[in-house]
Amino acid sequence: MNKLRAAAGLLACVMCAAGILYAEGRWFAAALPLAAWLIIGSALAPASPELEAERSIQPPMPRSGEETHVVLKVRNRGQRIDLLHLRDGFPGGASLLDGTGAWRGSLESGASVELRYSLSFPRGDHTFASLATLAESPLWACSTSASVPCLGRVTVPPAIVKAPAIVAGPAAVRPFAGVSGARRPGEGSEFHGTRDYVPGDRLRSLNWRAGALWGKSV
Repeated sequence: MNKLRAAAGLLACVMCAAGILYAEGRWFAAALPLAAWLIIGSALAPASPELEAERSIQPPMPRSGEETHVVLKVRNRGQRIDLLHLRDGFPGGASLLDGTGAWRGSLESGASVELRYSLSFPRGDHTFASLATLAESPLWACSTSASVPCLGRVTVPPAIVKAPAIVAGPAAVRPFAGVSGARRPGEGSEFHGTRDYVPGDRLRSLNWRAGALWGKSV
């Protein structure tokens, strides 16, 4: 019961109490129209609206902060609704860029209405809630609320980060940390051991000290 019907019911009760207190029938006569309006309005309250909703989201996988267009089409499968309120629920974190997710007006049987708006989403998985509806009868000041299932999902993937360039130099290709003082790249290997000389080996690779110490060519 809305505030208007509550006020009318309270006023009718006060008039009936005054009629009993003062024993005057005019108080009951004044309360009779209000009581009749309340009783008839309760009997003629609008039934739960028979609505179906269809949601379209483009693109379904936008980038973070990219404009996403949502079209919500609502069709009346039941009787004519004198005054209908529609309000779409936005996912948490979504920001409205354009349009509105609410609508108000009368809707004939078999007619449809479209809600168009644009949102932006942060990174993550976002799910739309069901559509909230409220059918009102202005003459009798009564209403019926319901929710229409109309799920939708938007997935915003992480931003693609460009990999850094790999520099193969003395400061990068070595087994220990720190800054190298070499001015040009070396062979990129550590000392492993000695072996006999093989024709074609570079002279700078010969271990002269080991050869002098052990008396053999290396």
